[in-house]
Amino acid sequence: MSKYKDFWWCMENDSEPLTLSPDAKHPIRGVFTNMHVDRSTVPEGIHAYDIRHRDDTGTPYSIEPMVQVNHYGTFLTREELKMTHIEDHDRSKIAKILGGSNTVHREWRGMGSWTFDAGDPYEILSVERRVS
Repeated sequence: MSKYKDFWWCMENDSEPLTLSPDAKHPIRGVFTNMHVDRSTVPEGIHAYDIRHRDDTGTPYSIEPMVQVNHYGTFLTREELKMTHIEDHDRSKIAKILGGSNTVHREWRGMGSWTFDAGDPYEILSVERRVS
């Protein structure tokens, strides 16, 4: 059995609104799921990013295009995140978000704050609820 779940299964069974705030001016609204999302099932116009957790504490550590090991969850959003790549030896130099509203560090602490919100995940992503 695959560890990846269909986008629609995740939306119906394991989704919650999440706002990332890399800075006070540019919150990024989306939906969080604990699952690995099968990228082939994600509708056009929605971007999927995986969140990695720390090995030692289990806390969120980085947001990346795809995570296999230490997967914390998946962030789904209509906004494309422009990511910078930071090598391990550069982590101490991370101080701010680079270059604009949608640019985020892969390093989680560069993401600023994050808040689970109220709201309908389908409305946040502007997708129609599927009828089974």
